[in-house]
Amino acid sequence: MKENKSSIAAYIITGILALAFVLMLAAFIFLPLFNLLAILLLDAVFLIILIVNLAKKKHKAAKVCSIVFICVFTAYALFASMFTMPVSVNTRWQYPVAMKYSHKPGYKDDFFPEKIPDSAKNIHFDFLPSFLQGTGHACLSFTADEEYVSELKARLEKEAKHAVKYNDIGELVKTLPKEKSDYGGQKVISMYTGDFINEHPDSMAYIIKTNYNWNHPRNQVVLIDGNDVLFTEQ
Repeated sequence: MKENKSSIAAYIITGILALAFVLMLAAFIFLPLFNLLAILLLDAVFLIILIVNLAKKKHKAAKVCSIVFICVFTAYALFASMFTMPVSVNTRWQYPVAMKYSHKPGYKDDFFPEKIPDSAKNIHFDFLPSFLQGTGHACLSFTADEEYVSELKARLEKEAKHAVKYNDIGELVKTLPKEKSDYGGQKVISMYTGDFINEHPDSMAYIIKTNYNWNHPRNQVVLIDGNDVLFTEQ
């Protein structure tokens, strides 16, 4: 009787782990996070062990393995949920999921586009969370059609606090009032651009928000060079 109960329990838990594996694999495809990958690999290892034990009719060993997995999974899930992980995606359908993950619930700022235009190519969204004294960033870049870029420029020219060539930002800073920035010290306009500015050194910078601080920058900037666009936020 006990053997039958162990057998039933082992099969049920194996089925649950198999379902969890499929669900986590689907989640990882949408949002490739390190913590999801770690849980996915952990689940796969325990699932293989369970299947081997069941194949050898070692139901008691399978049951023990299941209990160990549940304990390890719970401990890791609680630990992993304390941290926001970096995100990097390259497709239009992954972008909305990555945006929701990278920004706090209730985020309503319309700086980033709600959706990427259908004509967009070379899509890349990159998110690095802030950690201790390090300032994180979120960046979205893509190549759009001329109509989208023209409409975007028209809107940004109205909304931008400053509109200047990226290479002329240093000269712009010299013309700003001499009072200190929000965090003390002289005013500086800095932003995270990744490889975009190396590939597009003549970009036009539309600075929507900035606190003029180099150490703890808080800004929203759009860079445009031809049909190539970068939205960057810190």
